[in-house]
Amino acid sequence: MNYLITGGMGLIGTALYKKLKKKGNKIYLIDNKKIKISKRDLNYKKVDITKEKLKLKKYINDKKIKVLIHLAAFLGVADTEKNPKKVMNVNFSGTKNVLDACDKSKVKQFIFSSSSEIYGDQNKKFTETLHPRPKSLYGFSKWQAELLVKDFCSKRKINYKIVRFFNVYGPRQKNAFVIPKFIKLALNNKNISIYGNGNQIRSFCFLEDAIEGLNQVIKFGKKNTIYNIGNDKEPITVINLAKKIIKASNSKSKIKKIPFYLSDRKKNREIFKRIPNIKKIKSDTGYNPQTNLLGGINRILKN
Repeated sequence: MNYLITGGMGLIGTALYKKLKKKGNKIYLIDNKKIKISKRDLNYKKVDITKEKLKLKKYINDKKIKVLIHLAAFLGVADTEKNPKKVMNVNFSGTKNVLDACDKSKVKQFIFSSSSEIYGDQNKKFTETLHPRPKSLYGFSKWQAELLVKDFCSKRKINYKIVRFFNVYGPRQKNAFVIPKFIKLALNNKNISIYGNGNQIRSFCFLEDAIEGLNQVIKFGKKNTIYNIGNDKEPITVINLAKKIIKASNSKSKIKKIPFYLSDRKKNREIFKRIPNIKKIKSDTGYNPQTNLLGGINRILKN
């Protein structure tokens, strides 16, 4: 089977590549990054999905792609808050370009990587049937891109699957994200800043578990369906996450509370409770995340 992964050099893309490669599939990667010579053994092509639709279309047809996994996105709280035009250009218009490039191709299955950000604040665990209430432009861009995927694929008779990731973390993740950021500060014995009272609740999913969930959806997920991918076993407040990381790293760091107006996400953009409901993916694919939070943190510390 021939697969194409957009955003293939990102955290999830590189891990998924290794997973699919082991199964003997032909995996092609695109991204807008230049790569080192040592990585040129990859089936990689530099493509900017916001500008090079025709180049992408030719690549899809030449490689006879059957499954396209669209991971490319502009993300990160601070970056997306500061660059609203780029958010919509990459996440919405870029997705439209990728879809258009699939027109009259051999693509039979389109996998779209969405986000738990689309839910906004809800009063219960986030099930796939909840109406999206995004509080950030990033969440809104992902929701609108989901609608594009549904509309395009239904008209072209391409099967789609949409996955909404919940707080994925793992080795080599950028320090802009909360767990690697806290770990870096802890290892350097620097103060860890949390916003507000630190009682925001998150449920983190280790990278390997997220990739296994995505792989299970690709193989066994029902067509034209949305799935949450996350780990619902250990919801934790941000302040307790900081304490756990300080203890695990034997750090001398102190926790410092600062007001939201000094944060990278203003209070009206904050989601105060984000816990996935993963009954659907468990039922349909047998997915069951294995890595507990402390185990995942220790894996990063040893990396």
